[in-house]
Amino acid sequence: MKRLLIPLLILLAAPIFARPLVIAHRASGGFGPENTIAGAKAAWKAGADIIEIDVRLTKDNKAVLLHNPNTIDYTGIDLNVADATFARLRAMDFGTDFDPKYKGARIPTLQEMLMTVPKGRYVFFDTKVFGEKVAEIIAANIKATRTEDRCLVQINDLDTLRAFHKLMPNVKLVGDVDRYGTVENSVELDKEFHYEYVNFHALYSPDRVELVKKMVAAGMKPLGWSIDSVVWARIFADAGMKAFMTNRAEVMLRAFDK
Repeated sequence: MKRLLIPLLILLAAPIFARPLVIAHRASGGFGPENTIAGAKAAWKAGADIIEIDVRLTKDNKAVLLHNPNTIDYTGIDLNVADATFARLRAMDFGTDFDPKYKGARIPTLQEMLMTVPKGRYVFFDTKVFGEKVAEIIAANIKATRTEDRCLVQINDLDTLRAFHKLMPNVKLVGDVDRYGTVENSVELDKEFHYEYVNFHALYSPDRVELVKKMVAAGMKPLGWSIDSVVWARIFADAGMKAFMTNRAEVMLRAFDK
């Protein structure tokens, strides 16, 4: 009861706020198998503002989308993405474990996913692998699809981020306040990277609400992950959160009258 009472009291005391952007977590936001074209298209159709994708490299250096380093949770086959060729991964079924109606869903390439992004909306990269080669491959995919104006890129390795930023200085970047310790550290990094948003882990905690307020006071646009509670989404939005990832995109879009 106490856990429910605290957020409700905060919400009742909150003034009116603008709707934050809704980000479909792992590309689908619950609409379909994660990091698949089918899931992303369903999220776009439902009105998601942004989809979030997880980028990895295959053994033959193809940029593909998968959150975990291994395929077992999605296919029942124990295979590391980094040790597999793209052809091997492409032959696997990434849909049936989510729902049999998605049988035959394939692992997409980064380029294929970028081609689904409507004008006026964004794809948010969570890059799971690092290195100069990674920066070059991601940049090449964005250039090939001419989607520079539709990408938000988070790379939690400063050397890789610097390499990417040098190649694509006009692509918008996302920081991570928790990764670099303090708001003050993120402010220093923002001088170099000019972040469009700065990520924070929501954790459904009043302390996190105060963190968001501090981020806003420092000139940041907070982006929360992952928020599946409508009550907490509204609390964080009132504190100044500008966007958030969710596994319940349909519920959130309805709740914010999208």
